[in-house]
Amino acid sequence: MKKSRIDDVINTANCIIRRVGYSNLSFTQIAKTLDVTRENVHHYFKKKELLGNACLDVMAEDLNQKFDLIINSELSSINKLKEYFKIYKTQQNDKEDCPIVSLLSEYELLPESMKVQVKKLAKIEQSNMEKILHEGVNTNCFVINGSIEEEAFFTISLLKGAVSYTKIYDNFEKTTIFILKSLTNDIK
Repeated sequence: MKKSRIDDVINTANCIIRRVGYSNLSFTQIAKTLDVTRENVHHYFKKKELLGNACLDVMAEDLNQKFDLIINSELSSINKLKEYFKIYKTQQNDKEDCPIVSLLSEYELLPESMKVQVKKLAKIEQSNMEKILHEGVNTNCFVINGSIEEEAFFTISLLKGAVSYTKIYDNFEKTTIFILKSLTNDIK
């Protein structure tokens, strides 16, 4: 299997994880989707845990790249936050759960090595949200009465919930508007 095929396996596995979770991920599904044999998939990933960790590595790399672009941009803090929202908006548009939420729902069932990786992903999100909020407070864009750490956690939780609930209520835009208004003290 070529490097591009390994990437195909990981990307396919990530799509399956977002749709049905890690527990329901199977080498058979991946092989069928890619039109290869199950043995081809097993050749490079002897255990499901190894594939799961490879998926999490790709997720972490992807998140870091997205957040680096946002954090290092010349955008205002408000626009950086809007760019952050777009990450979740894509998931909402695709009718997929956030991969972290998908993995958190079965966190206790994950192998220990994957639990470590999921915590790493959560920390990436948290620290980058904190950076945006901290910058916003320093530039007087945001008004935060509590701790930035708590506000970042609350904001991320709202976004993840909005992605999940939008399947029923289609309210993602309302949630992001609410978050912006609450951070800028513009709630009426």
